[in-house]
Amino acid sequence: MRAAEYVGQALDAEGRYRIGGLVFVFDRELNHARRIALAAASLWGNRSQAERVALEKRVKLVAVELRDPLVWVSSSTVTLHEWRQRGI
Repeated sequence: MRAAEYVGQALDAEGRYRIGGLVFVFDRELNHARRIALAAASLWGNRSQAERVALEKRVKLVAVELRDPLVWVSSSTVTLHEWRQRGI
């Protein structure tokens, strides 16, 4: 989660490489989005509402529907902020 705090910052001296965002891909049935949201709340809970929203918008949650034998059926993508707003 802390990597989301560095979005847009250069990773090298010349500024060629930058973090564009943070993406979590997980099995929809396991609902890791809730655990990710709890980690974000723990890490960013002391920041202002505006800062939390900005950070949450940098984090994408990709919930994947899988079936045996490990077949990717579908996926849906939302930002952490959208996930919180929807109360998914």
